[in-house]
Amino acid sequence: MKKKKDRQKFNWKKFALITGIVLGVLSVLTVIMCVGTDITKKEFADILPFEAREALIEATEYGYKITYATDDPIHILLLTDIHIGGGLLSIRNDKMAIKAVRTLIEHARPDLVIVTGDLVYPVPFQSGTINNMIASKIFGELMEKFGIPWVLTFGNHDSEPYSLYKRSELTEYYSGLKNCLLVRGPEDIYGYGNQIITLHNSDGELNTALVLMDSNDYIKGRFGINIYDKIHDDQVEWYVDWINKLSEGKEELVQSMMFIHIPFEEYATAWDLYKAGSDEVKHFFGELREEVCHPDVESNIFEAIVNLGSTVAVFCGHDHVNDFSIEYEGVRLTYGKSIDYLAYAFSGIINKTEQRGATLIEINSDKSYDISTIRYSDIQG
Repeated sequence: MKKKKDRQKFNWKKFALITGIVLGVLSVLTVIMCVGTDITKKEFADILPFEAREALIEATEYGYKITYATDDPIHILLLTDIHIGGGLLSIRNDKMAIKAVRTLIEHARPDLVIVTGDLVYPVPFQSGTINNMIASKIFGELMEKFGIPWVLTFGNHDSEPYSLYKRSELTEYYSGLKNCLLVRGPEDIYGYGNQIITLHNSDGELNTALVLMDSNDYIKGRFGINIYDKIHDDQVEWYVDWINKLSEGKEELVQSMMFIHIPFEEYATAWDLYKAGSDEVKHFFGELREEVCHPDVESNIFEAIVNLGSTVAVFCGHDHVNDFSIEYEGVRLTYGKSIDYLAYAFSGIINKTEQRGATLIEINSDKSYDISTIRYSDIQG
């Protein structure tokens, strides 16, 4: 008959040693992280706020209403794909991104800044962290330094499935900042930050409505693999309903512009037509340097835009080296110039310059508008 083995006594000394080592390592990493964050923030510690253009900014049920005191052209600076890592591995890249953002804003001195997603990049093997709130606070504190209104749409990297903070928590942070105009948006429709900012001339006339929509992030595809999500049907209905509401009592539909992160499939369609020499499109500027990475599931958003006839221009990010602007079906589809020094690092993005910069939107009091680009390499010191 076999004897039962004596149960080994729990080795408390060994447990205490391992626990101590783990806590020690975590403490050291926390200290290094704080030091790294402080180093990064020094890049914008000396920024002085602009004298913001005189305007009345009011919260509304759809987002915000901005009424300007004068009828000078309204200047909107579009930034996209900043990709602040906020971790141990991305300090150098983060400093370069912050310098680019600072230089572009100080050069343009806009009335409003819109960021179309991927403000942060909590991918651990490149940034060294999954804490997306650290990077979000770095960017938020940077933007608040300028003292001008700004707003954002979320990108797929802002709240990765494995990152520590959800879109709801990021929304709570950003919307609590003094100059950030982000709102949660309707809770009964999909996404965060679905909102409209209406721009009004000095006499109160509604000039242009800026529609910001969450293009969402991922859904499960075949074999459980994440694929890009779409703008959902309830978001589309919300957009159509509000454009119609804002147009009530007016002789014509309100003019609007839309801001998203992930491009529609029609961006690819428009480019293919342009390369084929079709007269169905009009090319304004820019290049396709990578395949259009549109949602993997169909959305009816572009069809709704065309049928409604309000939105004259759509702006997106997501594909960091694309920067073209093409009119298709009466809608101008434009990629914002990106900032990214981190996400495409393995492709040598740090040394590429053609795509890096910002997009300037100028809207006149008669609702005419112009879209141009600012190439960072042309203005950096």
